[in-house]
Amino acid sequence: MKEPLIQNSFRLKECRVSNLTFSFDEEKIHLEESANTISIDINHTSGFSETPSRFFKVIFNVKVFSNAVLNLSLQHNSVFETKEIINDDFKVSPFVQINAPAIAFPYVRSFVTLLTVNAGLKPLFLPTYNFEKEDSKMKD
Repeated sequence: MKEPLIQNSFRLKECRVSNLTFSFDEEKIHLEESANTISIDINHTSGFSETPSRFFKVIFNVKVFSNAVLNLSLQHNSVFETKEIINDDFKVSPFVQINAPAIAFPYVRSFVTLLTVNAGLKPLFLPTYNFEKEDSKMKD
């Protein structure tokens, strides 16, 4: 029987956008929404130090393209701190694969929405995401 996973508690330490490309076409800004097709690509990975550490990060890469108005690409890093040194079991645990991205993603969504609103565009709301469902797909 496999030993139960002992929770290595962690906390979100910081969030930052490390790369951002943003442009929009002012001439097309008033086009009908029906003429506007939006493509959204979101993926995430986890990053760990090569040396023993209590820190790891969740990296989101987001690309949004609109044929009428918007072109957006960003990398968002969320740094987490654990109470103990991170081991190999923790790296593949639900805490890293599901919980940490679920904690970090609302910050990514908020950043994109605020960026579009503050640029004078209609707010862009990234879709919600079920990390637990995605994790179970990857295991199949």
